[in-house]
Amino acid sequence: MYPALAERGICAGQRVGLLAHNSGRFLEVVFGCLRCGVTPMCINTKLPAATIDFLCADASLELVLCWPA
Repeated sequence: MYPALAERGICAGQRVGLLAHNSGRFLEVVFGCLRCGVTPMCINTKLPAATIDFLCADASLELVLCWPA
């Protein structure tokens, strides 16, 4: 997981949003972020787009990761 984050300029201490349904991959990404010192912020997929936009801006996320269910 670390090389994928590093390629995007993400390093320890930064915040990454996770916009995805619960799955094995979701857990892999959460634990990968934690292992690298990156703070994962889980975002509920059922929120309206305006709320998701607000959360991303308010949390100063460096990257938002999402993938299909």
